[in-house]
Amino acid sequence: MKDGFGRTVSYLRISVTEDCDLGCLYCRAGSAMPSSESRLACLSRSGRVSAGPLSAGDFVAVVSAAARLGVDKVRITGGEPLLREDILDIVSGIAAVPGLRDLALTTNGTGLSRLAAELKRAGLGRVNVSLDSLDPGAYALITGGGDLGAVLGGIEDAKKAGLSPLRINTVLVRGINDGGIGDFIALTRAEAIDVRFIELMPISPDPDLEARMVSSAEILASHPELVPDDPSSPDGPGAVARYYRVPGFRGRVGFISPMTGSFCSGCNRLRLRADGRLRPCLGSRDEVDLLPALRSDPGRIGELLALAIGMKPERHLFGPGFSPDRTMDSIGG
Repeated sequence: MKDGFGRTVSYLRISVTEDCDLGCLYCRAGSAMPSSESRLACLSRSGRVSAGPLSAGDFVAVVSAAARLGVDKVRITGGEPLLREDILDIVSGIAAVPGLRDLALTTNGTGLSRLAAELKRAGLGRVNVSLDSLDPGAYALITGGGDLGAVLGGIEDAKKAGLSPLRINTVLVRGINDGGIGDFIALTRAEAIDVRFIELMPISPDPDLEARMVSSAEILASHPELVPDDPSSPDGPGAVARYYRVPGFRGRVGFISPMTGSFCSGCNRLRLRADGRLRPCLGSRDEVDLLPALRSDPGRIGELLALAIGMKPERHLFGPGFSPDRTMDSIGG
């Protein structure tokens, strides 16, 4: 389907939980630096969370309806999606939906070692790992006490399982982790992975962070060794990253620039929150509630998806005076 501005909507991002075992300072609501106890308060004794308002079957029903409207790419997000006790059921159910060409998942990587091989067998194609520093101290500071070693181990196990192409997503916060840019670029020397720098968006529990955004242009200016990647290898419809590489390196360095280089004109996505609300645009406040239809009238899901597509604004509202109604953990990363 096309929205009111002629953009074909073919990509659905699904947040399966708002819970997370980390407390990243630009993401989690309430406390930017939670204690270990508060970080883990949401978890069961097994270290997993039970199903929320939407079951595995609910997610499959929404994806099935979306696929009939032309959606062929799905990304599972959170919170931290690997905390869901039924995450393998969610993945296998969605993977079986006819018409999908791409099923991916974004994770913080803390549980990836345990589940990488099973996720691959369930039908997952690839993973993005959110990783904001390669320095253990800075990583712990950003995440509220996270274990960098566990994430690096998860990345290795994801590669062994064949979850590729593997991408690392890095949000830079000036004065905290922007000194490690060169270390991330160096990761692309020997391995065919993508490291992507994402500009900090104003959806943080701490509004003062907005001024600490590091722009894509700054990074490129300080690393002239990066040259544009071959434009004949596009990242697919609606791609938001611009890719560069160091000549001779196997991997790529991507830049996602929602603040300084809006890509709204090519936006092809919807976001389903973990509570069943469908958000047509990350940078707006409009939502469509699918939960009543899922409970009493599943035949209306396609109609509501079409309604949300028609509600997509021409561009996001990020900018001076923008006041977010939700933080990233509740919208879906």
